[in-house]
Amino acid sequence: MTTAAPLRVLMIGSSLELALPVLRILLDAGFTIDCISSRKALLSHPAIERFVWAQDEPSLVTQAALAIRRATYRLVVLTDDKTIRQILLSDLSEEEKLSLLPVATARDFHHLSSKIGLSETLAAHGVTTPEFAPVRNPEELAIAVRKMGFPLILKGDFSGGGTQTFKLLHAQQLQELPQPFGFFPAVLQRHVEGALIAIEAFYQDAQLVQFGYSRALRLQHDDEFSPSCVREFRPRAHLDERIVDELTRLGAALGAHGFANISCIECAADGKRYYFEADLRPTAWADYPRHFSDDPAARIKDHFVSGRTLQSPRCTGDAQPERITLAYPLRLRLWEVLTNRYACWRVWPDDALAVRILMRRSKHQLLALLNLRAARRWIRRRLERLARGRTTA
Repeated sequence: MTTAAPLRVLMIGSSLELALPVLRILLDAGFTIDCISSRKALLSHPAIERFVWAQDEPSLVTQAALAIRRATYRLVVLTDDKTIRQILLSDLSEEEKLSLLPVATARDFHHLSSKIGLSETLAAHGVTTPEFAPVRNPEELAIAVRKMGFPLILKGDFSGGGTQTFKLLHAQQLQELPQPFGFFPAVLQRHVEGALIAIEAFYQDAQLVQFGYSRALRLQHDDEFSPSCVREFRPRAHLDERIVDELTRLGAALGAHGFANISCIECAADGKRYYFEADLRPTAWADYPRHFSDDPAARIKDHFVSGRTLQSPRCTGDAQPERITLAYPLRLRLWEVLTNRYACWRVWPDDALAVRILMRRSKHQLLALLNLRAARRWIRRRLERLARGRTTA
């Protein structure tokens, strides 16, 4: 009788926020965690057995290459887009890159960190995606706009997190783009009207293992392309049967091998889902299905023990609510966290790093609260108004 290899994982990246859900999932799934990061805050994290600090970007790649030469890992997780791109563009051999990057074959490198490559890959494999055109200079952009017509979305090829993204509803907005437009090459996509759907999935060897499904209710900033901070989740028991087929086809198209951050538009006109983003990394919401019905850690552990993949969405009880609203506390305003808006305390990350992240993001709000000089000025102005009111009377 053969004994299964121990569940040891190598986590590489520079994002504290994205490390939190990954650490929880991997620990609950029974993995022993080695970590390479430029963030020293992870040094003493209780979930990490071995930590290697990378002082700069080249060091991160070098340490990652050394780690896979010295040890055998059942899973490698790159936590952020920047780390994926660093390894993709590094001088490592193709074999070394493949052992680190979240894809099944070297052919799948084409779509990593590239909006153009992703659109081309999805279209080539029959995945429903918005009409698109790659553009490499202002002349190609003008030609593509005339051919496609409005409304459109323009994205820099290597953009992420909503940056370098512009909605073009009419010709005037085309004239209002930053000049000179420094984000070429770029991809021009047909704007599809509908609900923005976010899917956090996990694949192994292009096979779907787990996913969570939600709709963005509120974004972190006024910018419509910023990350979401409040979502409406739908348990898989209440999803249509097509979703697993779509995600299975998408995983095969991408050669997905690890966590995936997938975005699509649920079109109001034809009811189809148009997939336009698939970053092969985790998100801050990766572990949220555990709050209602479907713990990703249990699914991932089951896969590594039994090899089981996901075949149908109908695997949770119909007693689950059809829709569940949850917030991500670390993206809310400080007063919203303090007042438990959206019942955010019940989903507060069980990790000391969460407080550090919140305080760092809320420092300007804290300074405003602690600025006694500003408070004194406000009180003085109020007293002056009251005095003027009494004099007038």
